[in-house]
Amino acid sequence: FNYIFPIKLRGHLENGILDMSEISTQNDSGQTVSGTLQYNLDSLRIMDIEFLSDRYTLVKGPHKLVAENIHGHMEETEDELVISGSIGNIHYNFFDNAYGEAEAIGRSELSLTIPHSHDGILQNKTISGNVSVDKLVYHRDLEIEVTPATIDKFITLFNNALARLRHQETEIRYSSAEPINLSIHINDSQTDSIQIVTPFATFPLTFDVWVLGNTNRPLLRGDVMNANTGFIGVQEVYEFELNSFRISWTDVPWQHGIVDVSSSQELPYCDEIENPKKKRAP
Repeated sequence: FNYIFPIKLRGHLENGILDMSEISTQNDSGQTVSGTLQYNLDSLRIMDIEFLSDRYTLVKGPHKLVAENIHGHMEETEDELVISGSIGNIHYNFFDNAYGEAEAIGRSELSLTIPHSHDGILQNKTISGNVSVDKLVYHRDLEIEVTPATIDKFITLFNNALARLRHQETEIRYSSAEPINLSIHINDSQTDSIQIVTPFATFPLTFDVWVLGNTNRPLLRGDVMNANTGFIGVQEVYEFELNSFRISWTDVPWQHGIVDVSSSQELPYCDEIENPKKKRAP
């Protein structure tokens, strides 16, 4: 996912201070993100950062992201420099004929902490904050020919996908740059904010996950879960009621999460003595 941001700069240099009074980027709709920056060239330190925007839209292929009420600023103490930013409203849309459509609404508050070096010792930077999701819906329609062979095929594909997910070992590629520590809390603002709607599974989810570790080796802590709502199988043909669904992580990479699914199905029953003319139940 590459996106080119045109940057406009205006400022002046005086007494070793680079004062950028205008830094801005503008999209094709005329929406802008603007800011200011002061940088001390003698000490190589940022003195001040401020940026804001009422509304900014990014569109790339099937993705559309609208961010509103963007604001960021800098705070500095003897120990560290903190650049904080907040987005009051995030609205994301995805549409693809092959993969379906999705919509997400939320907000975020993130900060980048840069510790000052003491006695020549440098500490890693840290990205921390909160991402709250008010709504996330994924929907996909599929036209399928329902036969025993088709059902068996989809069950086999599902089982193979689970097996690969459980045994897959992801190759770790370390960046030449110093890793950035992560401490980001992602959760939904209310119960069952996520909804998955497909012919093979329909159920709501609620989640509470921490992204920890660093950019070289991110770790997850928390869970994604559903309780006694929805179904899995083939809609209106072979449905299993979803009693519970949970994926949990305990400070491990995402692919090492534990999946726990419980489902049931009520089979038809017929009394041949009381109903001799009815079709025999399987």
